[in-house]
Amino acid sequence: AKAWSATVVQPVGQFDLKAVYGHKNLDDVTSYTVGVAYNLSKRTALEANYLKVSANTAANEVRLAGVGIMHKF
Repeated sequence: AKAWSATVVQPVGQFDLKAVYGHKNLDDVTSYTVGVAYNLSKRTALEANYLKVSANTAANEVRLAGVGIMHKF
């Protein structure tokens, strides 16, 4: 099964704007994610993301949104 994805991260001041797009040919599944991270420090960030996954072989669509805090140890 062939699958691929592309990711873009663009820093803008304290923010990182993120976008991911992917596709899997065998199941005809497409997904994308958009998000933003606000960097509180070099190792800590607040994040918000939105994900959508669509499968054309079935009437399935998943949408998720989330917020969180990330700390790199």
